[in-house]
Amino acid sequence: MKVFCVKISGILLNIFLCNFCIAQVVKTPFPINKLSWSHNNEAFSFSEGNNIFLRDSKTYELLNTINIKNISNFTFSREGEKQVLLAISKDGFFFVYNLELKDGKLTLTSQQPYFSINMSNRRNISQVAFSENSDYIALAMEDNSINLFFKLRISKQAFSKKLSGHWSSIYNLGFSKDSKYLVSTSSDGTAMVWDCGNSNQKLILRNIYTENQVPALFLNNSNIICCDSESSFAVYNLNGEKQLSINTLNKIRMIKPMLTGRYVSILTDENEIQIYDISNNK
Repeated sequence: MKVFCVKISGILLNIFLCNFCIAQVVKTPFPINKLSWSHNNEAFSFSEGNNIFLRDSKTYELLNTINIKNISNFTFSREGEKQVLLAISKDGFFFVYNLELKDGKLTLTSQQPYFSINMSNRRNISQVAFSENSDYIALAMEDNSINLFFKLRISKQAFSKKLSGHWSSIYNLGFSKDSKYLVSTSSDGTAMVWDCGNSNQKLILRNIYTENQVPALFLNNSNIICCDSESSFAVYNLNGEKQLSINTLNKIRMIKPMLTGRYVSILTDENEIQIYDISNNK
């Protein structure tokens, strides 16, 4: 398997962005908590305080504002050909808003969510993740368990399953692109892969490096990438077989698989972005 690495200095990257990527600046009176882009980049959304703002990506025009108290997380998603906006509050209220294109601009069809679930009886939520197709919601709880919800769109209800296995705090959850699997990463040094269809544990990766709090993530639908030391990362298949391991020679701060699943960007403690081409040459 051939791998090449491109190192980009953080300073040079900043200079590049400043000189070549200048655009209109959107200023807000409060700190921005989260930023999300629609699937075709027609719009972006960000949260501050108790509001989610939807803006046009070309003109930066404010399209919609949604008021939700104690916003925890939100993201754009799809239901078939339709785009939706998913949001969950820290109190455990989950909402789905329909979106539509009008004159080339992505806007809400209504200020009222077309689907909502009250999960406020499940307290102490530490992490939240949404599946790509919006069918599943995963909540990591402070008792080290996971609540996995399957959303029934027709009846507007949801079934839930409790997933147990970690004995220490879960600091990240992530779904595969095809929404078949969920991966959870815990400070107990394990990453667990769960089958969303039957809620069974499919795989457990033991003795992964979790001190830097970099989570295990799906590289694509059949491979998982995670740290196996402070400065190295590994790729595993869903049978738990290690496909490769690469030492970056610097402490890893973040791993970001890119859209195709072929490229991976690594942020190191030297403020460098290392870009790897991971290609299967079997």
